[in-house]
Amino acid sequence: MKRFKLILMISLMLTLFFSVNLHAKGKSQKIKGQAKINLRSAKVYAQQKNVDKALDFYLKVVVEYPDHVESLFNIAGIYNNEALDDYQKADELYELSAKYYNKTIQAIESIPDWESYEHFPMYRKEASKMLKNQWNRIFKNAYDLFQEAKYDESETILKKLVNETPDSLNVYQVLAAIEGQRGNNEKQLEYFNILLEKEPNNQNILINIADQYYQARNFEKAIEYYQKLIEIDPNNIDYLYFAGMSYLYSENNIKSLEYFEQILALEPENVDALNNAAYIAQSEHNDEKATDYLTRLYEAEKIEDNLSTLCYHLAKVQKWNDLLNYAKQWYELDDGNKEPVQLLILAATQTKNTALQKQYTTILKKMQ
Repeated sequence: MKRFKLILMISLMLTLFFSVNLHAKGKSQKIKGQAKINLRSAKVYAQQKNVDKALDFYLKVVVEYPDHVESLFNIAGIYNNEALDDYQKADELYELSAKYYNKTIQAIESIPDWESYEHFPMYRKEASKMLKNQWNRIFKNAYDLFQEAKYDESETILKKLVNETPDSLNVYQVLAAIEGQRGNNEKQLEYFNILLEKEPNNQNILINIADQYYQARNFEKAIEYYQKLIEIDPNNIDYLYFAGMSYLYSENNIKSLEYFEQILALEPENVDALNNAAYIAQSEHNDEKATDYLTRLYEAEKIEDNLSTLCYHLAKVQKWNDLLNYAKQWYELDDGNKEPVQLLILAATQTKNTALQKQYTTILKKMQ
């Protein structure tokens, strides 16, 4: 850790006094009188690594010349370096550093031909980089507090960052997460909608909003956002599934079935889609579709529940030959169960298969 700090210190000093060691290649910002003397003193103390004295004289320069770029930049760097060494005052010192880095950029950009000035492009680039680093440090602090469930403290920092950088998606995402942890769904949706205004096609944001409405059983709104997601990614099984479920809970079976059928066009053996499609077909008294989906469901997932449901459906729609086939499979799967045997007797009777009827009647008697 000590070595890391030393590297940072050397790096900063190179940045702070970079302009002292280079031959001029462009214009320089003119100052005169006492300010010029103070600037010279600041540079001398900086070379001697007497940072406190250097800071004092740089501050005196900007009292007389508030837009003196070199002084503003070096003041910001000194405060940033002090923050590295003084943990107790780090937040206060980083804030001061950010203040002067911002002033550096503002002063540079107030000059129309700033690119022709000695070191101004470098100052502007470095100031922007340091501001970003400091912003990231503050945001990480807020995020760590969120992870520790210190929601009020995290929110205070994040709201300050929002004022400084209103376009930051990361800040609004954590604010939304905080409200989610608090159970404040209405406020969380406000943040999600702010995020959506900034990135209308951001699937993660749309998913969060759609899921929020789905969990709240506001299926009309959930459908609105699932449809937006489907427009972006029309072959996404999850989007199609939850759109179908939202229509199902809204008692719009026809629209619901459309989405489950889209899933089955992509994944013919999707068990969830087959299950729901079969349920809807039965509810709508569409025996042909119900038979198809229940048969496919059993073939995709060969479990007794699916087989028994198929068998009773086949008995209901009087598909006796199919019932003979699947009821036999049910009996072979569970030869101690009377139900498949009874269904086999029924199917054998309806198809006038006397031998089969007698065979399973004898089996049923032994099970009594």
